[in-house]
Amino acid sequence: MLSQVYAKQNDYKAAYAYHLKFMSVKDSLFNEANSKKLADMPVQYESEKKDQEIQLLKLDREKQEAVAAAESKKKRSRIMAWCRIWRRISIFGFIMVNRFLLIRRQKGIIEKQKVLVEEQNKEITDSINYALRIQKAILPSIELIYKTLAQSFIVYKPKDVVSGDFYGFAEKNGQVILAAVDCTGHGVPGAFMSMIGHNLLTEIIIERGIVKPSAILDELNKAIRKALRQDENDTKDGMDVAIV
Repeated sequence: MLSQVYAKQNDYKAAYAYHLKFMSVKDSLFNEANSKKLADMPVQYESEKKDQEIQLLKLDREKQEAVAAAESKKKRSRIMAWCRIWRRISIFGFIMVNRFLLIRRQKGIIEKQKVLVEEQNKEITDSINYALRIQKAILPSIELIYKTLAQSFIVYKPKDVVSGDFYGFAEKNGQVILAAVDCTGHGVPGAFMSMIGHNLLTEIIIERGIVKPSAILDELNKAIRKALRQDENDTKDGMDVAIV
């Protein structure tokens, strides 16, 4: 500014002198500013470098955290998936074990019931076979019948092992008496009726000496009604009898 003032006053010497001082100060300030700027550049570079490193570290940390979070989420997902699988396997295994135990328990019950049924069946079969032997024992001797009546024959085919049908033969007071009897029922109940009928016929013919067919039937009817107490109840059990 002083250089410009002296120049306007035409004092070129003074203007030149102050212009030189201005240029000197200007160069000094420029150099100082540049030196300071150059001096600050490494610091700024280091600062910017550290900022970049910090930023890179931050980005890397964020990346690692993101990767770790993704891995953790993936791991949790795998764990949850395995938990669901194991839960289903456990439930399925529990159901299968229970089913196996139930089947084994049922099998044991069935085996016990089978053994029990077999034992009961054996007892029943043994009883029926024993009843058959008794029933055969009360039937008259076929040889005796054929010896007495040479031209006779017998057809005897029970429906079950034991039967409600039986035949009778007796000789009393010079008379030969034959009876064909069909009791109500078959099997064991019929066999009981046949025993009753056989015993009553034996009593009527052999012990009491009644040989007339009509009289035998009358006495048998009375005895059956008495034996089964048919005057006291309304049972229809009985037997069809043919006597000759």
